[in-house]
Amino acid sequence: MVAVEAGEVSEIEIRQLAHRFENQSVEAVLEWAVERFAPRVAMTSSFGAEGIVLIDKLARVAPGL
Repeated sequence: MVAVEAGEVSEIEIRQLAHRFENQSVEAVLEWAVERFAPRVAMTSSFGAEGIVLIDKLARVAPGL
């Protein structure tokens, strides 16, 4: 058994989350991440087209982040 520190996600939880979010929207995944990890959440981007879309979606899901 692998110890999981506070705020980390275990392998079992990763599998459960993959199943849970398999057909969900990007917004649903971002909402979960913000609820789970804020204020310790970060997003990186190379400012390509996909990154700009994700920045916009995150700004809409969590404007104060």
